[in-house]
Amino acid sequence: MKRITPIGCLTNVLIAAAILGSGDPLSVQAADSNRYDLKMRQSYSEVADVQVAYEVQGQLVLPGETEAEKLDLEVTANLVYQDRLLFFGEIPEAQQGAEQEEKSPSVQAARYYDQVDVAMKINNQERTPLLRDQRRLIGVQRKNTILKFHSPTGPLCREELDLIHLPGDPYVLQLILPNEPIAIGTIWQQDASALAALLGLDAVGESDVKSELKSVERGYAKVEFSGNIQGATVGVASEIAIKARYYFDLRRGKIASLQMVGRERRGIGHVSPGIEATFRLKMV
Repeated sequence: MKRITPIGCLTNVLIAAAILGSGDPLSVQAADSNRYDLKMRQSYSEVADVQVAYEVQGQLVLPGETEAEKLDLEVTANLVYQDRLLFFGEIPEAQQGAEQEEKSPSVQAARYYDQVDVAMKINNQERTPLLRDQRRLIGVQRKNTILKFHSPTGPLCREELDLIHLPGDPYVLQLILPNEPIAIGTIWQQDASALAALLGLDAVGESDVKSELKSVERGYAKVEFSGNIQGATVGVASEIAIKARYYFDLRRGKIASLQMVGRERRGIGHVSPGIEATFRLKMV
């Protein structure tokens, strides 16, 4: 069984990654002689050992009497959890006043968090938010592009939810893959709703993010995507510039690794500070 390691972030600034354990080179059949199928193949029998590592540096922006006040911000996060898919498919959803039912894509999974180590430093004042031991078992559900978390042992507090609700979740990464077999050199526009889910935004207004299949070597397809996104979260405008690369294991139908770097500028909200920060993700 292969191991998958995604890397994500703690704030709504995204950085995410997933790596598949090493293995022997595998022969892969393309969808035809020139096209490759980057479609996720779901497995209910495997348990993924997941490690998350993330760092961000920047500033929080607070309203001031005459001008905005900026506080230095540093975040590092290391999480380890086990993940198992429970359901993947379409669930009929009844509509009031309609004779037919609409089917909604749905994902359900279970996770157990072995480690949640997070350190935050704001203006040289350190904080270490924690996930309670009795909340380490977590249920995950994705309906269309909306990802939700809950604990079967009781409600999560806001701080605990922020620790585990990571943009770039593995079940969201599936949304950025092409819908049909593609050839090397193919370029496609990323869907706005998929980007919103990937980056932890409530909505994306404008985006020029495009992906390209760069090469296929030893059974792995290398895809790069980059661009600028204008969106919003909790009613506040946010601008994010990203550059990323991921490798897709064609034989196993899994994202093998993803690396992303970027910068976010988020306005000051009624109940939340603004953000000017860069994020970096490295995956080993």
